[in-house]
Amino acid sequence: PDGSVTVYGNLVDLEGAESIEFLGPVEKIITAPAPPEAAAVPEAEAVADIPDIRVPETARIRALAWSVPQARVGQRVLVRFSVQDFAPGSPVKVAIWPDVEPSRRPAAPVAELATTLDDGTGPVELSWTVAPARQEEDAVELRPGPGRRPLGYRFEVTIDGATSAASPRLGLVADLTVHLADTLGRAAPRGTRVKLQGPDGRWRHRRLGPDGWCILREVPVGPWQVELEGEIVATRLSETRLAHAPHPRSAWLCPGAAAAEYAAHLTLLVAPVVVNLREDAGEEARAALTEEELEYFRTNGNNATIFIHGFNVPYGEYGKHLLAVHHHPEPMEVAGVQVHGPGLEEWGGPATVYRTRDDLDPRQPREPGIDPYALMEDDPPEGLNGTGACKWFVCMEYELNRAALGRDLEGEDWLGYTRLIHVAWSGDVFAPNYLQAERRATRAGRRLARLVGQLLAHGIRVNIIAHSLGNRVGLIALEILGRSGWGKAVEHMFLWQPAVPDTVLSNDPGADASIMRNWALVHAHAGARRFVVLYSREDNVLGPHTGPGQAEAPELVPEPLAGMLERASRRDAVEDLTEGVDGRRELAGEALPNILTGTSVYRLAVLLGMPLVDEVEGRLVPLWSPEQLSRALAARVANWLNVEENVARYEAAYRRVQARMGALPTWDDLPPQVQELFPELGREGSRLAWEAARELAERGREAGLRLRALLEADFESKEIRPALGW
Repeated sequence: PDGSVTVYGNLVDLEGAESIEFLGPVEKIITAPAPPEAAAVPEAEAVADIPDIRVPETARIRALAWSVPQARVGQRVLVRFSVQDFAPGSPVKVAIWPDVEPSRRPAAPVAELATTLDDGTGPVELSWTVAPARQEEDAVELRPGPGRRPLGYRFEVTIDGATSAASPRLGLVADLTVHLADTLGRAAPRGTRVKLQGPDGRWRHRRLGPDGWCILREVPVGPWQVELEGEIVATRLSETRLAHAPHPRSAWLCPGAAAAEYAAHLTLLVAPVVVNLREDAGEEARAALTEEELEYFRTNGNNATIFIHGFNVPYGEYGKHLLAVHHHPEPMEVAGVQVHGPGLEEWGGPATVYRTRDDLDPRQPREPGIDPYALMEDDPPEGLNGTGACKWFVCMEYELNRAALGRDLEGEDWLGYTRLIHVAWSGDVFAPNYLQAERRATRAGRRLARLVGQLLAHGIRVNIIAHSLGNRVGLIALEILGRSGWGKAVEHMFLWQPAVPDTVLSNDPGADASIMRNWALVHAHAGARRFVVLYSREDNVLGPHTGPGQAEAPELVPEPLAGMLERASRRDAVEDLTEGVDGRRELAGEALPNILTGTSVYRLAVLLGMPLVDEVEGRLVPLWSPEQLSRALAARVANWLNVEENVARYEAAYRRVQARMGALPTWDDLPPQVQELFPELGREGSRLAWEAARELAERGREAGLRLRALLEADFESKEIRPALGW
């Protein structure tokens, strides 16, 4: 009646839609049973104090860690660890050691920290600033020794005579400045790509800025290796330098001191200087040097030596630098042939200097327990020093530098390595088409004259070394220079095994006795101060030459058809034809004429004393073919004493050869080993291929018979003029 509310219970919950509000006085009454009367407790007797009880078996130092995994000199880091069951106030000593093998640990730590425990159990944290410190001497090595590892630190904690295990490693990072210059001290071009391999195995990429410098920030501290697109011949860290054979990868830089910054200086071999006068050079064609190349020759003695390769040399390519050499103990099939032994893992960078098996880079890994280099049968291995003209360039340049030193190049010798000017020209024609090679040599010589003129205009003295038909390239240039009033433009010309007539330096136009009368270079002698002819009496390329103790000229004895087929089907003959640089050229230039005539077309041209083919209106035409036979005979008239009698001798020889040679074989005439040379075609496919080849051969058979008749006819003739030097 008075509006009061009474609620009973041990636990009372009140709920409302939004809130509950009590208006007026609130009285809470809590009732409970009366507590029992408390029992009397006797007073305890006084006892003496009990000392702290230590249990050494439970005292532990654990959870050692750095606050960061890596730091740089001058950076503050925290040393962290936890203790358990030690006495409060116990002294703590933290020793910081370099991260090296135990046998290389120094007598004293690089730093010591001390404190006391506030509590016997719990975490502990101390501060340390990484300071510069030398652990060992800086080193530059082709392959880091077993003691070389990244710089870093570990710490140990000692409390009450108990020492913890070593902490995890604190790695050091630093800024590395890389400077690149060539052997003349000239800075590498801006934008050159630089790759750095750190001790963590990662590759970091930068581009050179001005003056040949770049900076790599916060890289783990050593060992480092730098990789470039050029070839490095010396590597320096601080005051430690190592000169070594050229390679795109530097020696390993092994810092021995903890520092915030490092500087590496790399010396690069000057890039090879190739003047490409080939008619298929495309964008690489040029007849002048760049300003940088001219500066190189001006600075490096103010003289340049030009080398010109000879006849039938394709441009080829440089060899590759190596990543590794592997051994294949089990035979494996390569191009249908079972092989085993070492295999070279090539890297993309071109190798522009000569190497032998013993020179292969010790920086690259080898399989444990074996030396694949020693297993190589060829020294140097095939293709190691490139192919074609590039191989000529590598070998000539190295041998001339070696001759200047009087020994093989090693170490510091590479810092004085001198580049030649290499001239590439299109002398690689179809082997018998020597006339075309001469025409190409003439065109290349005209462009070479412009190159020599450029060098002279910059005050650079010029020397020329030419081999074989490359001498025509050089002599054409001298003819132009001599006629143009340059005077003795070339200091010294070396004609090495020159494929030129011995009258080539005559100033008498009527002295030219060559077959095509195209060697009257009457001004060439005025183009150089001195000429030296390098030749050998045992060189039969332009021969054949015979003399005491020398090989006789090969005798051209007609070979029966069966013998030709047997010889052509030998495995080694097939391999010889298929393993050439250009298998099609070898097949067309050697295999087909070999079957038709029993000898090499090049040897026939040499023995005949005249070119075998020529280009007529852009078409390759054999000079001994029926429609060109009169031209071929006319070319020899100047050397025949009695033309009418010699023609009769030729016709008689032709009839003998025609009667003796017989018809070309049919498919059924072929021995089984020839029929099975191309199993991928199947028997029927091989037969059809042979019939097509036989049809082509029939077309050339008449030319082959006439060629053999020319060789067998007992012509009465005068001696052909010898080559220069004979």
